[in-house]
Amino acid sequence: MACLPGNVRTAMAGQVERTVLDFVLSFYRLGRVLFAPNPELVDLLGRRTGRPTFLMERGIDTSLFSPQWRDRCDGPLTLGFVGRLTPEKNVRFLADMERALLSSGICDFRFLIVGGGSEQQWLAEHLWHADLPGVLTGEALARAYADMDIFLRRGVSSARDRVRD
Repeated sequence: MACLPGNVRTAMAGQVERTVLDFVLSFYRLGRVLFAPNPELVDLLGRRTGRPTFLMERGIDTSLFSPQWRDRCDGPLTLGFVGRLTPEKNVRFLADMERALLSSGICDFRFLIVGGGSEQQWLAEHLWHADLPGVLTGEALARAYADMDIFLRRGVSSARDRVRD
């Protein structure tokens, strides 16, 4: 685009920005209620999606959730998952991940799976390299997060699941 005149570049950039915003807004229209981190975005999303939109400021208690809580200094790579252990969260992807790591010759790892739910027993029976401490809160949760090397997100199994979250 550098070879185009300035006014053409500006017009093209504006069109690209509007197109991308329209695409992003189509995603936000999937939700029934929206939350945004600042008043300007609350206004934009509310106007452009027609959905009820509320302010949810960002924030983490950095005195509680801090690397200072880390108990371990070495050992296996710790892959962490925190959340409900239910079918709609598709947590069985962790077993697929474990099989893939093992078949690749990677054996020095552990899953730290924090949470509870109907899939907890299945995970305990099907994962060889996992610790499942259940639901944790406060300092215990802060320690668990601090001891994780990689944070894992659930696998999305369908568009319906994405809307639900």
